[in-house]
Amino acid sequence: MSMRSFVVLVCLAAGAACTRDPESARRNYLQRAETLVQAGKYADAIITFQNALQIRPGDAATHRRLGEVFLKADRPAQALESFITSADLQPENRIVQREVAWMLLRAGDFPRAQERAETLLRVDASDGEALLVRAYAVSRIRGADAGIAAVGDLLALDPDNTRARSLEGWLQLERGHLADARTAIERAAALAPASPEVQAARGVVAWADGRRPDAEAAFRAALAADPRAEVPNRAMATLLIA
Repeated sequence: MSMRSFVVLVCLAAGAACTRDPESARRNYLQRAETLVQAGKYADAIITFQNALQIRPGDAATHRRLGEVFLKADRPAQALESFITSADLQPENRIVQREVAWMLLRAGDFPRAQERAETLLRVDASDGEALLVRAYAVSRIRGADAGIAAVGDLLALDPDNTRARSLEGWLQLERGHLADARTAIERAAALAPASPEVQAARGVVAWADGRRPDAEAAFRAALAADPRAEVPNRAMATLLIA
């Protein structure tokens, strides 16, 4: 046998071995995908990650990484589904479950956010993050009154929970109960005076009270803490126009 024929046979054998070794192929796909991400070729990277998942569909870490790349590619809906799949593959990971519950909430998928929170609460009824997600979701699904009752479950366990007090204040505003809203928001402000969410809520209460200077000061404080905060930015634009 000539040397050339021998080399060809060796190369063919090596290629066949790789084909017979799915795990090696999967690792190659993952390495290639990361190279494509670094090059900013997100569409190609997504396809390559998906090829890796065809070999091992139950790889939670790759589903999560795929979700991150979907976000880079400005495809949030597909990103969310990838994150959900990753979470479903590791149901015992409560941190991941909470993350996905918040993602669903921010995406406006309130029924699935509530469902994820309820699943967490069946294991630990005192899970503060799950109680808060459930309260937000319930308030969007069933209205402010139901939301007040739901956030009350968290406040019974943790009366000084700033986010729960802030949500209580927003929901009281939604109900038109200005005095109750003011009480809840001021309690939240005492706990976390620098919180942009709390300062925005203080601004809305002051505005509803007819105290425009106080409202503007609160909105400016919220923007100082978070210049991209949506509520104070919109409120300040309205104040400047008015």
